[in-house]
Amino acid sequence: GPVTEGLESLINGDVHSYLNSGERIRKVVAPSGATLMLPDELYITLETDSLSNMSPTTAAACTIVVVEADVSNLCRSIWTNWLRCRIDEHQYCEPVEILLRTLFEGANTKAMSDALAGHHPLHPSDTPTWVNKMNSMLKILELALDLIDPQDDRRSFTRIRLIFAFSTIWGVAGDVASLKGRIAFSNFMRKICEERSGDFKIESNANLFDYFVDMQAARLVHFDSRRSPN
Repeated sequence: GPVTEGLESLINGDVHSYLNSGERIRKVVAPSGATLMLPDELYITLETDSLSNMSPTTAAACTIVVVEADVSNLCRSIWTNWLRCRIDEHQYCEPVEILLRTLFEGANTKAMSDALAGHHPLHPSDTPTWVNKMNSMLKILELALDLIDPQDDRRSFTRIRLIFAFSTIWGVAGDVASLKGRIAFSNFMRKICEERSGDFKIESNANLFDYFVDMQAARLVHFDSRRSPN
């Protein structure tokens, strides 16, 4: 395009001039036709998602850096910043902070991708979708944490584990349609969130997608238990 064409005179040509002071400068012609005088120590960085329109000559004159999106690190940054804000705002005690960090580390994007493999079209490198799912999960978790006052005691820890499992299931895997896929992700989340097998006090083969969290009782309740009889 015109911007690249204007830069080619800067990148490829002999465009150095000297001021009266002896300082060397560079000239570039802007798309408007104006001539810009650039100090020699000024470096230009361009960001693009494609080099298809760049001429081979221009490409050869540039230093090209390819940055691959690391979904795991990006999602980790999202929840790390979220947790830091929660700690600053609510003054969580250290054991609560450690528990939340441990749960997040266990439910990382690589582990969740593996749990969903074959059951969901989500690709491990699908950055926009993972970011949306992480944000959805954090919104649910934030609303649930606002309903409790996490303390350094077993009951608080049980609530946190339960609501973390619920938030991750519906924020990340809520669009999984197959029963087999839901059971696979349910089993994965139980491994992450149950301190000991049976902590959730439901059957070992129970599907967490069928339960919600009773905050007051700090336990899981089957959705069917709240249905009105016909």
